[in-house]
Amino acid sequence: MTHYILSAGLKISTKLATALFYAIKAETQDLGREAKTDDRKAYLTLYQLIDFRALAKIQRAILTPQYFQDMGRAIRRTTVFDELLISTPGKVDNPDMVAELADTFLRLQDIQWVIVMGFFGKNMFISVRTNDPDNDAGELVKHAVSKMGTAGGHDMFAGGKIPCENNSKKQWQLKEKIKKRFLVELGFDRRRKGKKLIGMRPSELKSQ
Repeated sequence: MTHYILSAGLKISTKLATALFYAIKAETQDLGREAKTDDRKAYLTLYQLIDFRALAKIQRAILTPQYFQDMGRAIRRTTVFDELLISTPGKVDNPDMVAELADTFLRLQDIQWVIVMGFFGKNMFISVRTNDPDNDAGELVKHAVSKMGTAGGHDMFAGGKIPCENNSKKQWQLKEKIKKRFLVELGFDRRRKGKKLIGMRPSELKSQ
């Protein structure tokens, strides 16, 4: 978007520059995740035009109690399989929460793959993250979702969406089915239980 605007010789307002800058900053995690030359050029160009106070408000936005409830439920429903982490928070307040949880969990020590599956409306949203650029998160989620929904992404981050009835039994069945597909795709036994994140000792992340 920034490239198109600049190529057309159009002026970028402070408000638009701030929005575009935050989008690049968030998507590439401050140019640390799959940032290309065009991303870096746009980032530096927009940096000179942004409203820093507005940017700070976006980054430090006030959060509702529901946000922390979703976060707490996700942590309680997180299972670790060696270097793989799978979290199933159930229903979330908004679909963006699924991606935010995935980014947060990827910071956990010794974890290389993160998969988060949450429900919003009549869809299950999936976010996949990896910190290894040699992996292919996009292909992984495409194989797991297959023809059941839509999926796509890049080497280090990807997502998908699968239609599902707003019914707890149907949602549980779909979540279990997709979770087992991910386990198989990553070389695990589909019947493996893993270990709950809550209660794990630091040493167990490497040894479990």
